[in-house]
Amino acid sequence: MKTPILFLAAALLTASCASNSGKSVIFNDIDAVETVSLDEIATDIEAVPIKADYPLEPFLATFGQSNDFVALDMKLQTVYLVKDYQVVSKLNTVGRGPREYTNITDIAYSAENQTLYAYTPDRKCIYRYKMPDFKYVGCLQVGQDLSAMVLLDSTNLLFVGYDNINEANSGIYRLNLETGASKRIIASGDIGATYTSTSSFYKSGDNVFFSLPNGDNIIYQYTDTVLTPLMAIDYGQYNFKTDMNPNDGNNFDDMIKYMTYRDEGNYAIGGYYLRVTDSVITYWHSPHINGKYHKYFTVCKNGVCRNYDIKVNGLKLKVYPTGLDGDTYETIIDGDWENLIDPDSELSPLAQKIIDTMKKQTDYNPILLKYKLF
Repeated sequence: MKTPILFLAAALLTASCASNSGKSVIFNDIDAVETVSLDEIATDIEAVPIKADYPLEPFLATFGQSNDFVALDMKLQTVYLVKDYQVVSKLNTVGRGPREYTNITDIAYSAENQTLYAYTPDRKCIYRYKMPDFKYVGCLQVGQDLSAMVLLDSTNLLFVGYDNINEANSGIYRLNLETGASKRIIASGDIGATYTSTSSFYKSGDNVFFSLPNGDNIIYQYTDTVLTPLMAIDYGQYNFKTDMNPNDGNNFDDMIKYMTYRDEGNYAIGGYYLRVTDSVITYWHSPHINGKYHKYFTVCKNGVCRNYDIKVNGLKLKVYPTGLDGDTYETIIDGDWENLIDPDSELSPLAQKIIDTMKKQTDYNPILLKYKLF
């Protein structure tokens, strides 16, 4: 699809309203939340063990296709390559040497090109590795602190960068992986950098969709170097207060005001694992209400948004994806299966299936819960 799908806006605007700025928006009332079990609204549910001959570190997130992906561990130090649900190699070169790192915070992986890009903040560098053996190829320096990235093709990626010294340099950039040249496609302050993660980007064919977190929460489409605003998400009274955005990262009073609001305020912002089709937008988000982050799945169709708090009956598990492969969500589950059981609830068939799969694992290694929604 080479052109922006502007007809999507028309389809979704059936019951929408207009913001004060005149932008078309979809209103999302996050006080209206339906609690459901995963097996009530999902299809194609699978519980798949990740096989390894040694103990694995707990996984934080997965990147790539379900039969060929990489997983970053919770310590942000080890990257595993998993093919057909079997760990085949790993990267862990923590240190202070020229090809080493303190930690890795963002990853972009191309199974087709067998190439991994890993950002290390201590060097402000994107390391490049040739797979499947994590063979070091080189390093691309970036001028900002990077908080997210996504591959566009074999020679370009988008990254979100924040400049603490000069916020005017912050934004989403297009980076040429061959020349190292970068060009900003849209500005973004501290709010956008803080609340944009790699999971904020959704790639579909030649299109990349993302929501830029701020007071407007605009959903953009980026195609052939053209950036098009498609829609905005209005959280009403929970919209992030834009006057809290610190204009100068060196202004102590502004930063304290912003961080206090970020840690204590009630707000909803942005969206993760965004999916855009001809007639529906779905995404996940974590509104911060009464001092706690919640995890909701949202479906916006015909101008109406519905929020779901998804669980698995019988387990102490709030469902939230750690990866997305096409239209299939993936959630990593690891640890002691006994601690996952909710003693106050009867195990559902799905919960029993998850527990049975976990029992077969050695060393408490993770399993992958796969499912489709809408």
